[in-house]
Amino acid sequence: MAVRINIPTVSLEERWTAAPLRRSRFTTKHLRFVLVFALLFSLVANIYFLTRPSPLSTSALRPMASDRYKHASLVSELPGRGVDYSRLTHLVVVPGHAIYRGLYNSPKDPMDWFLKPYQRDDVPAYLKHIERGMRMVKEHGATLLVFSGGATRNGAGSRTESQSYWLAAEHQGWITSDIAPRIYTEEFAADSYQNLLFSICRFHEVTGNYPERITVVGFGFKRDRFVNLHRKAINFPKIRFDYIGIDPARNMAKDEQLERENGYKLFAEDMYGCEVPLSTKRKERNPFKRQHGYKLSCPEMSELLDYCPNPPNAVFDKGLPWWMGL
Repeated sequence: MAVRINIPTVSLEERWTAAPLRRSRFTTKHLRFVLVFALLFSLVANIYFLTRPSPLSTSALRPMASDRYKHASLVSELPGRGVDYSRLTHLVVVPGHAIYRGLYNSPKDPMDWFLKPYQRDDVPAYLKHIERGMRMVKEHGATLLVFSGGATRNGAGSRTESQSYWLAAEHQGWITSDIAPRIYTEEFAADSYQNLLFSICRFHEVTGNYPERITVVGFGFKRDRFVNLHRKAINFPKIRFDYIGIDPARNMAKDEQLERENGYKLFAEDMYGCEVPLSTKRKERNPFKRQHGYKLSCPEMSELLDYCPNPPNAVFDKGLPWWMGL
């Protein structure tokens, strides 16, 4: 007797209708697995990153820099290696005058500087000031070089004149490992008097002492302003104060006249820059409203830092570190 088995048949149309349902069940099942796996992975990752030591606290951290700036980055990472700062006695000040962009061109190219119209021919002199300061650091082991100048140009952003000079020197290959630890910046000065005064404070911040000798490297036509007015204003002994003047390669008659009228004369009448127009210039040269902290780091000079006499050209006559032997 033959057995007949009835096998249900499914039409093609019914197969296509049922397929999405089967695919949907398959996708949902595996989607749950993926979500559970993702949650577990996230939990483990959070526990790892919360419990591992911060990379900033490890000695294995190394700066990521291009080959061009690798040397400078490593030097700045260890600024005091091999230097006994307490034995430094000579402060060399290089006042800043403009801001180097440091983007694509050499610092020899005026197009890569923020310059006022009358400064277009001054860039070679800036570089000579920088180079002379670097040479003094290399030749004299007790010297600390300070590039001085704040963020004076609104269009240049927060970059300071002193940072610009450091970058220009680095671009020229002048900052070598043997002298890099003795090259610093002072980033708040807004005029020549503050270049001198604030650099002394910066020297004290770095060394713990005050300089026994000071040398300023700047424009030759500003010599009298620094030697006869600024040095006198802080009562620094003339016998221990030097000025190296390097002027641009041009006829300096007009520059000397402008210096007498807009520089020397104004400071002779207002030695500490407390009155208009010198006080106005300082405000204009501080567009980012930055404030120094030298009253805290140089307490022996706190009165001098705030000194505004009446009459305005009366010299500060109280004791200062270079007279008290501190």
